[in-house]
Amino acid sequence: EVLVETERAIENKFPALKIPFLDFLTNKPILTKKITGRELKTMRRIIDTEDAPILGGAIKSRADVLITLDKEFQKLTAIDTVKLEVLSPGEFLQKYRREVN
Repeated sequence: EVLVETERAIENKFPALKIPFLDFLTNKPILTKKITGRELKTMRRIIDTEDAPILGGAIKSRADVLITLDKEFQKLTAIDTVKLEVLSPGEFLQKYRREVN
């Protein structure tokens, strides 16, 4: 679900990133199994939008951070059951730069 959503966003909003995205995929990133219907139902109780599979994928992969421009995910920071930091790309880069230096 995440790859399909990413590809759609790149094609619609960032077409210049299509080649770097494809290059990324050729390096065989670690992928989790698709979320199950039961997992999706649980995610829809947390975020009842078409983004539920994205949240499910992030949680299933045990990601520390979800990087997104989608404001719906910002609401997740107030939910105690979601142990996932939600950052915009800019916020992530600022945090990364602080931690690296």
